[in-house]
Amino acid sequence: MPEKRFKLFTVAVPPDAKGAVRGIKGTSPPLAFQPGKHLLAVAAQMPDKKESNPAACQFWLTVP
Repeated sequence: MPEKRFKLFTVAVPPDAKGAVRGIKGTSPPLAFQPGKHLLAVAAQMPDKKESNPAACQFWLTVP
């Protein structure tokens, strides 16, 4: 099965962020997933606009 990647949403970095920041929170818009198993990942955006490796923070979600 071919790999399909989609960016679901973005959470803004606090405006006063400098260096590593912990505890950033956000709320997603309503998301509708088809039943089944889905691999989700989180990536951080760096000041140069590059993103961290999403494989470093991924998890499986099972929708009944």
